[in-house]
Amino acid sequence: HTMLGPSTSLALHTDSTAGVIPRAIRDLFSQLEEVRLQCSNKENQPDDDDDDDDDGATFEYEVRVQFLEVYGEEIRDLLTPSSSERLTIRDIGLDGEPEVVGATKHKVESAEDALLCLSRGMMRRVTGATAMNESSSRSHAILSVLVEQTTTLEERSDHDEESHQVQHVQVKRSKFNF
Repeated sequence: HTMLGPSTSLALHTDSTAGVIPRAIRDLFSQLEEVRLQCSNKENQPDDDDDDDDDGATFEYEVRVQFLEVYGEEIRDLLTPSSSERLTIRDIGLDGEPEVVGATKHKVESAEDALLCLSRGMMRRVTGATAMNESSSRSHAILSVLVEQTTTLEERSDHDEESHQVQHVQVKRSKFNF
């Protein structure tokens, strides 16, 4: 498979012609929604076991996309229509991962939203004719998908004749670059 699939609209390809990126994005949202539904179903089931201190878990997620182009010595934000701001790369954060300062991250609610951002960004890329391809890309593009998952566990603690609700929150962040 290619990264994007056929050169026509990315959002329309849900079959075997879809490229690696559309497949990965659809699979990511499918997996996230499956976990959310599993947690939701557990929360709505009656608690028959009084010995179990687990009162339930909630699972929420937020997905953002960033689409950048490196052309010559310039970095462009492909999701901002007419940005004249010069973007720079800096090592920011405790993990030392490079970050593009000034680049936008767009919140997306579904795989189709993410693929729409990808399609719009692809139209803004720098292209030019070559002997092999009349609309060859003259740049490198990086699509980043940032996922933040929040799991909240609520437990009932019965110590010393008093009942307490204890809430544990776990946040996981992932970044996928294509």
